[in-house]
Order: sequence, then structure tokens, then C-alpha cells
Amino acid sequence: MKKGKVLLFANTLWFINRFKSSLIVDLLKRNYEVNVIYFRKGPIKDLKKINLKNYSIKIQNFINFLIDQLLKKNKNNSSNTILLSFTIGPILLSSLPIFNRYKRFATLEGLGRIFTSKNLILSCIRFFVRKYYKFIFY
Repeated sequence: MKKGKVLLFANTLWFINRFKSSLIVDLLKRNYEVNVIYFRKGPIKDLKKINLKNYSIKIQNFINFLIDQLLKKNKNNSSNTILLSFTIGPILLSSLPIFNRYKRFATLEGLGRIFTSKNLILSCIRFFVRKYYKFIFY
């Protein structure tokens, strides 16, 4: 019997494959159904070479996920679904109304260049990212 469903949402499939495969293994051991959503593949050229193919998980890009959500007739079973967003794009998109029925958690990862740079443009981006992050989650 499955405990629930977990959606992992990041910018690239490479990021999830590289940094979140141990989380996927742990969730599968705890008997969760795991789905991966991504915008683009990233540096991965051949999907057959990724570690995620070794697990029984559903992997789809964001557009296909949206189409599935719009075409899905039974939306009541999403109340026990957890959405984990990892990078800035997915964190911002997870505030959209289509994700309201999910329990949402965000981890701000992949912003090392923005938060450590002395560049003026990146400093401005850092300012707006912090303000938007506080607005959404506080």
C-alpha cells in the first residue's frame, strides 16, 4: 500500500539525477510513489544513461505535467501529494493556483552564483529573489 505521492520539481533533469537520487531511493523505500517534473534535460544527452531509469518512477517535463493536470478528471486524490521544489524557477511556479491542492515544500538550491557574486546585476537579482521568496513563503 502506497503512503502517498511525491512530486520532485527542478529546472533540469540533470539536477534531480545528480543531487536527488538518494532522496528518491529513500522515498521509494518508505513506500511513496515518486514523480519527477523538469523544464529541460540539462547536460544529459541520452536519457538511457541516467540513474533515475533504474527506479520505478514517472519522469515528465513541465508541459506534459500541465497537460496531464488539465486533462485529469479525478483531482480529488491529490490532497495527500507532496510537492518538493528545488530551484528558483520551480519555486516561483509552485505558487501558481494549479499547485494549491498539493502540500508544498521548497528548498532554495542552485543559486550559489547569485548569492556569492559581487556583480551589480546579480546583486539586484539577489535583492528581488529574497523579497519574492519572503513574500511567497512568509
